[in-house]
Formats: sequence, C-alpha cells, structure tokens
Amino acid sequence: MRLKAAQFGLAFFSILSVALIAMAPDAFAKKPISVSGSGTSTYVTVAFSFDGHGDGISGVSTGSDNVGGSFVGQSVTEYVVTSTTCKAPDGTTGTVYDLVQSRAVKTYKTGQIFTTAVGESAGTLCASDSTASENGSVTATIIGGSGSYSNATGTETTTFNAELLGNGPTDGGSGVFGATQFTTSGSVKP
Repeated sequence: MRLKAAQFGLAFFSILSVALIAMAPDAFAKKPISVSGSGTSTYVTVAFSFDGHGDGISGVSTGSDNVGGSFVGQSVTEYVVTSTTCKAPDGTTGTVYDLVQSRAVKTYKTGQIFTTAVGESAGTLCASDSTASENGSVTATIIGGSGSYSNATGTETTTFNAELLGNGPTDGGSGVFGATQFTTSGSVKP
C-alpha cells in the first residue's frame, strides 16, 4: 500500500504532534538559574518577634539580579545574641548573633519571590563590640511567589556588610538603625 504525498504529510504531522506533546513538560520546563545579584538596604528595629523573646529588624532594599532584573525588597529578621566572639569587617572584636528566623519578599516587574530562613545554621551576624561595623549572611529557602514566580523554588544566600548608624541603647534609648551593602548567590527555579 502506497501513501499519497498528502497522506504521508498528514501521517508525519500527526506523529510529530504526538511526539511534541509528549515532550512538552520537559522541553518547556523552566531551568534553574544560578543567582548573581547585589544591592543596598537600610534596617531598623521593629516591634515584631518570631519567638516572643526579642525584637525583629525590618529591612528595605533595592538591587538587581539575573533572576528578574531590578527589584525592591522587604524583610523582617530576628537574631539572638550568643557568647561567641568574632572578627568584625573592620578587624575589631565582635559578638556573634545567631539567626532566629527571617522572612523576605523581592518584588520585580513581573512578580515576587518569597523566602524563609530558620535557625543559626541558616545565618549569623557579627557585630563589633566597639565600632559600628557588622557583617553576616543568611541562606534562605524560596517558598514560592506571585506572577512569573508563583511556583519558584530554590535557595538564595545573601552576604552583607553593614554599618550601624544609630544605636539606641548607647544613647539611653532602644533599637538600632543601619545600612547594608549585599550580594546574592544561589539557585532559583522560577
């Protein structure tokens, strides 16, 4: 039995369509992106606590990365002081603060990415005992998002250097205010 050219074309197109449909989930799946970004932020003590034992720190940031371009961010983070010493970025002796918990949102033009980090294994902060120098890092788990990032997964590490600009306890008050410069790395699957 011989197929006419039109029948052959229709049969070939049918087979090709079935093959493309079978491959579609893999062929069009979003691939993980190795994150590279940077930015700046400011932070201030707020009346917010994840565990009821300490104050939170709210941060507002701006930056850019290769995941979604320019972004603005908001975070709330809580640390607990330890008895461990560390070396602050300016070389002075400091004290280690372990992460209690952090939640953050990055807002891009096409959506948002939501993250969470819990416990000292996810982050620490070194604050100088005698100057305004601080640094640290937080590794967060991406727990979803909105818009183009509604199914986002992965991890993102933020490494920062900070400068304490206002220390309420030193002046007889309460709370802190400061500024940071940060870089981000990790892997995001949008």
